[in-house]
Amino acid sequence: MFTFQGHIIKKHILIKGLIEMKKLTKKVKNIDFPTFSLSPYTKNLSKKTEAAIEGLNKGKKLPKNNA
Repeated sequence: MFTFQGHIIKKHILIKGLIEMKKLTKKVKNIDFPTFSLSPYTKNLSKKTEAAIEGLNKGKKLPKNNA
């Protein structure tokens, strides 16, 4: 059984925590996240990957990697 004083202390800690969470969420909302663009190399790789997946779907085998 909780004592009345212990209950008040726990409630106070909970309210303080909620206030801090509100402050943090306000700070997060004001952050401007940069937009990222894909480099030509990455775009080329993704096109090759898509082509390989389409080839697999059509029944073609993957090329061997001689690395």
